[in-house]
Amino acid sequence: MMRVRLIHMEDPYPVPPGSTGTVLGTDCNGDLEVVWDNNRTLKLIPGVDKWNEIHEEVSAGHSDVSSDQSAC
Repeated sequence: MMRVRLIHMEDPYPVPPGSTGTVLGTDCNGDLEVVWDNNRTLKLIPGVDKWNEIHEEVSAGHSDVSSDQSAC
């Protein structure tokens, strides 16, 4: 799973800058579906929001972010 740290979000009710979360996948528009560590779920929009990928050790058996667009 990819981890991210928020720099800036264009949203009326954003998660605070510096928040970290786990990317579960992408939607039909290419937005990243994130579960934030504060238990909120809010998407990141490429080209609009700003974030950094966090490079952490990943245990064996975990896969990278997948894009499930079967419902699109």
